[in-house]
Amino acid sequence: MDSSNKPDNRIVNGILFILLAVFTAVMVCLHFVRINFNTFWVDTAFSVDLIRLPFMRMLEATSVNEHPPFYYIFGKAVMLILGDHPYAFRASAFIPYVLILVLALTYVGKSFGYAPAFLIAGFSSFTPASIVYVLETRMYELGCFLTLASFLSLHLILTKKKGKRIIYWLLFFALSIMTAYTHYYLTVAVCIMYLCLIVYCIKEKYELKECLIFSVLAILSYLPWLGIMLSNFGVRADDWWAGGYSHFDETMREIFGLKRYYILALVFIVFAIVKAFTSRKKDFGRFWFILTGILMIFVTFGVGALVSELVRPLFLSRFIYPFAGVGWLLFGIGIEDAIACIKPAEKLKNVLSAAFSFAIALLLVFGCFGLYRENVAVQKEASALTNAFLEGVSIPAGSTVYSDMEEEEFTIAGCYFPDTTVYIENAMFYYSVPEEESFYLVWKDYQVGEAMQNLNSYGYDVTCIASDGNLGMQGGVWVLFCRKY
Repeated sequence: MDSSNKPDNRIVNGILFILLAVFTAVMVCLHFVRINFNTFWVDTAFSVDLIRLPFMRMLEATSVNEHPPFYYIFGKAVMLILGDHPYAFRASAFIPYVLILVLALTYVGKSFGYAPAFLIAGFSSFTPASIVYVLETRMYELGCFLTLASFLSLHLILTKKKGKRIIYWLLFFALSIMTAYTHYYLTVAVCIMYLCLIVYCIKEKYELKECLIFSVLAILSYLPWLGIMLSNFGVRADDWWAGGYSHFDETMREIFGLKRYYILALVFIVFAIVKAFTSRKKDFGRFWFILTGILMIFVTFGVGALVSELVRPLFLSRFIYPFAGVGWLLFGIGIEDAIACIKPAEKLKNVLSAAFSFAIALLLVFGCFGLYRENVAVQKEASALTNAFLEGVSIPAGSTVYSDMEEEEFTIAGCYFPDTTVYIENAMFYYSVPEEESFYLVWKDYQVGEAMQNLNSYGYDVTCIASDGNLGMQGGVWVLFCRKY
């Protein structure tokens, strides 16, 4: 009789599953309270503006920017279902977060044990980075889910020799392409997965036909965007705003939260790969799977660091966050393997590894709870101030708006006043004269006086509609109406 099917083990697994389910439900509820906050800053306002565009214009706008289009396509689908509301845009990150927890509850717990499942539930919810990205209208949470899902589908190919194998290949292909189209550093990770898969199939002389077909399909699927990616690298080279790049410590803290946790994680990940290496003759697929995960994280980091050193700074710690799910999974596998090596604890290895991981997850939650409360308080206040400000401000659709809040094409003003044409004016009209007979200003309070003076000199009457308000995280906002005498 399989020990996992013994009545005692079934009871223990049932208790662990219930505990994990309750833990994940609490995590979801803690974050769900923030979903309706009307708080967007420059980068997230950029995402909102882009998602609102008609589909083909959205793809065109994405093609001249730093990121590939899949997140924006996903965000548009969410908006079409939920409507044009703050919670819809924030749900474009929250939904992938919930899906990560679903993976932890299902495939991860069943295939790897409850240690990695508890770690994924805790770390995806309460590292300093996770607290932000769970409800950030950017591609990082979606990237985290897709990378983890792609990696788990690779696990099916490498270790599950029975069943409808073609489904595993199709699943891996679909998820990997979506991953590659979510972020350019994820494209590197997908290349690593395919290279490792090709080596595995050649070495094992296993499903070479399927490997060749789906590898060629993956290349052909990405070719339409490859030229765009290379052209963006050149076009944006002189425009890149980062003066440096993220190094090892900052990058590891992006995945594991704090230094103490990433040191502990690295110890257990090393243990996992060593144990897998020593037993590779019995289970080569498992060894290759763990090695692939390690290569995905550290080769991608190495590529980013190398490009930043040789060409220009082009690697920020948040670019590695989508790999975090792989790191959390490997951390948990290492704990499972380490506990299993303790002979006196062999009969209780499932309970002990789960308890140890749950304790780490709880310590993380309690340690970062202050950051979470601060995030809730700041966003709640900014959202309330924003909604109160917008109740007294109306800019009709089709209007022209000038804003001095940012330098990018898409703006905070455009986010909060949709269906308007927004132009950036960062010189307070010293060097440019508007061509419109009438328009609106969405302006920072300390620059209002000089802008009004310059517009008056050009023959415009300037009327204040609202002052000293909030638009998301931007405070001190004035809205003014300008009309020629």
